[in-house]
Amino acid sequence: PPRLTAPDLLVLQLASTAIVCVRRNQRSHADLRHDARISAPTVRALKVRNRQQKAVAEFGRIALLGASESELMEVAVQQTAYALRAEFVKMVEILPGSTTAKVRAGVGWPDGFIGSEIPMTDIPQARYVVETSPSVLVRNIGTDRRLKPSQFLLKLGIVSGISAVIRGKTGPFGELGVHSTRLRRFSRDDAVFIRSIANCLAEAIM
Repeated sequence: PPRLTAPDLLVLQLASTAIVCVRRNQRSHADLRHDARISAPTVRALKVRNRQQKAVAEFGRIALLGASESELMEVAVQQTAYALRAEFVKMVEILPGSTTAKVRAGVGWPDGFIGSEIPMTDIPQARYVVETSPSVLVRNIGTDRRLKPSQFLLKLGIVSGISAVIRGKTGPFGELGVHSTRLRRFSRDDAVFIRSIANCLAEAIM
């Protein structure tokens, strides 16, 4: 059998951990349904966490089957959309010069967006994480002082978002971004999840 590389082993470890967490959460959820003392928000939070861990496990499973780079990018956006119940998800690759990006995969966008090259000024979340932070949570893109307003996103009715940088061998490779037309307060757990998918993707394609 072929020998697993270091990235393969890391993806396998993340997927295995996620599977264990999913099974543990499923047992916990079954117990909670029979305990009237547990609040509805607690049950909802557990469901969300379980869905996110399933998404990481599924990505890891597909990565280990030897999927191509483009297939893995598509899986990453699909699983992120599923886990976060997001209307828009994109995965962009930063092009040389760092002023434009190519949209490699996405969910929910208008025709012609996927595969196009777009100025970084039109995707300020991507620009922010690539330049300053592993992830960013945006409550309202219209009022967030960290980001320059993007007419492109505003025309689509996008309000909230969350992004994570995809690390390359020598610097940022791209961004995995989630956008919502609803005013949402993404959580720190959501940030951990999207960074996990971004890290798994980076290890699988680099």
